[in-house]
Amino acid sequence: MKRLAICLCFIISMVVSGGAIAQNNDTKAVKSNESPVPPMGLESATISKWKNSIEPFVGVWSLEGVVLDDESKEQDTCLGTFMIINTDASYTIFVYMDGGAFITSQGVILVDSSYEYLEVISHHMNKSLVGVSNRIDYKLDADHLEKSFWIEKDKRGHDYKRQVNETWRRAKMPAPGDYDNNPAFPI
Repeated sequence: MKRLAICLCFIISMVVSGGAIAQNNDTKAVKSNESPVPPMGLESATISKWKNSIEPFVGVWSLEGVVLDDESKEQDTCLGTFMIINTDASYTIFVYMDGGAFITSQGVILVDSSYEYLEVISHHMNKSLVGVSNRIDYKLDADHLEKSFWIEKDKRGHDYKRQVNETWRRAKMPAPGDYDNNPAFPI
């Protein structure tokens, strides 16, 4: 329970420091043919050139489902992997483990179509992905984001060369009374 409470506090602090997650669809611009990889710190200038709204993606997401390990065997995902997508199209993916929370990826999302977007990666624990525009095939509904993308190298720099499929669940505010007797929610 203590771990859950700490995790929730971390998520709240990430959301507050990353900006409000209120939805806003005021920005609609025309897509550019320029490279989507911006120089560091110029992400917002590049985002305004893309016409599709980030609004449906905005929020806090948790990773769920099964992924393949280095030997292509199924393994459970790390419970405690979260993604925060802000209204300025920036995103942060982090993992909460016994040792604390660790950011694994940061960048911006450029929505290309109703089935494809780019993650323009500015920071990643896999150094081969830093500065890369990773093309993501996706399916999105109110509660789930299914992502599919190709990874060439693993975090150790070895050939990985496989498709990665992830399922993310949108975090929601609980209904009144849902957690009245849960010690993880003391306030």
